[in-house]
Amino acid sequence: MGWLGQSSSEFYWSLTRVKPSRRVGGQPSSPWLIHDYLIEYSSDGGTNWSSFGHNASPATSATVTGLVNGTEYEFRVKAINAIGTGEASNIATATPTELTPEPEP
Repeated sequence: MGWLGQSSSEFYWSLTRVKPSRRVGGQPSSPWLIHDYLIEYSSDGGTNWSSFGHNASPATSATVTGLVNGTEYEFRVKAINAIGTGEASNIATATPTELTPEPEP
């Protein structure tokens, strides 16, 4: 988890990519290559999950906006490739807080 700011949380993740031992789906290309991630968050202990809309990207970082300061959130990520959507990552928690202004000199 990266930094927390006013109504947002910036986070990043790492992963181990595993190449299938056989061709998957009959694709001659590399269908296991990740082309996007589904970023989900929950504010009720994981009972309900919301998806964070973003432009498709294989980048392993994101800033989730529109969060409520002081509310604890759980985050999880799912990889997406030509075959479909993978299983959810481990859950990370974060609580955005109000930014404290710097004191004037």
